[in-house]
Amino acid sequence: MRTVLRNNDEVCRVWAQQKQSQGKSGNIFFDGPRIYSYGRHFEMARFIDADTVFITSRHYSVSTAKHLCLVRGAVRHKTVYTVPQFDDHPDNVRYFIVQSKTSYDKSKRAHTRVSWHINAAKAQVEQARRYMAQFKVEVPAEQRDLWVALHTETYLNDDVQAALLAKEREAKKQS
Repeated sequence: MRTVLRNNDEVCRVWAQQKQSQGKSGNIFFDGPRIYSYGRHFEMARFIDADTVFITSRHYSVSTAKHLCLVRGAVRHKTVYTVPQFDDHPDNVRYFIVQSKTSYDKSKRAHTRVSWHINAAKAQVEQARRYMAQFKVEVPAEQRDLWVALHTETYLNDDVQAALLAKEREAKKQS
C-alpha cells in the first residue's frame, strides 16, 4: 500500500530519503529506489546506491519536465548522473562523450553563450571521468580517439577557446 503524500514536492523529498518503500502524490509515485511520472512507462530516476542517483536524460512532456526538476532538487546532496540508460554503462559513457563534443561544437558556431557551451562541455567530460571511475567502465573502442581529444582538451585547445571567447566579448560590445 502506497502512502499518499500532500504534494509532488513532498513525494520527491520522501523518495530521496529512501526511508519509505512507496509513496504517491498526484502523478508522481515511487516504489523503492525508482520514481515515476504518470506511470511505470516513464521512470524519472533511480537510486543506484545510497549516495548515487541516475536521472533520465529523456524528455516526455512539460509536466514531466517539472517533475524531473523536483526530483533533481530533492537529490542535490547526492552524486547525480543524468543518463539515457539506467542499466547500460557503456551507452551512458557514449552519451557523455557525445554531449561534450556537441557542446564544444556549439561553442564554435555561437556568437553569444560561447563560455556557457565550453563550460558545459568541460562539465560533461568531468562527469564522464567520475562515472567511469565509479563504475569501472572503459571508453567504448569506437570513441577512444574522440575521448582522448576531449579529456586532454586538444579537441578545442586553449588558443581556440580564447579566440572564441574574444569573439563572444566583441559580439556583446556591438549589441
